[in-house]
Amino acid sequence: MTFTQLPPLRLCLGFKRRVGCRRLRFQPLSVTVTLNQSQIEKLLSILDEGERCFLEVRSLLSGNTSNKQTQTPNQPKTPSIEYVKWRVKGGSAAGPSDDFAFDFTQNREGKVLRDKAPIIDYIKQKGPFQLDGYEVNLSKDGKFLQRKRL
Repeated sequence: MTFTQLPPLRLCLGFKRRVGCRRLRFQPLSVTVTLNQSQIEKLLSILDEGERCFLEVRSLLSGNTSNKQTQTPNQPKTPSIEYVKWRVKGGSAAGPSDDFAFDFTQNREGKVLRDKAPIIDYIKQKGPFQLDGYEVNLSKDGKFLQRKRL
């Protein structure tokens, strides 16, 4: 795995009463890393968790924008499924050609994942929806999002 030309990194440090952010600039850098399969899986898990955290922040921030005011209550927008990490039976990642896939709606503590909340709410209000050649539904127990190819 080789990384080149790292972009500027924004480092945020949290303090009790204020948050300070500094922009750090790095010179172009080339790094080669050798990883075994278990290390790759652990790294992917860490990246997935980071992405879920960013989606949670995005969801929280999008709740404070004016887009909410422009939508009419009678016509809720079909939620996006592009950030859902679809899986097939056995837990491996699902591809676009898979007929059926699922993803969890809750974390291990049983709390609804915030990036899935808009999709769950939409399905509970309007029922299953079709998007990008798939039908998206919620399992009977509400623990899984399900995707079926049309």
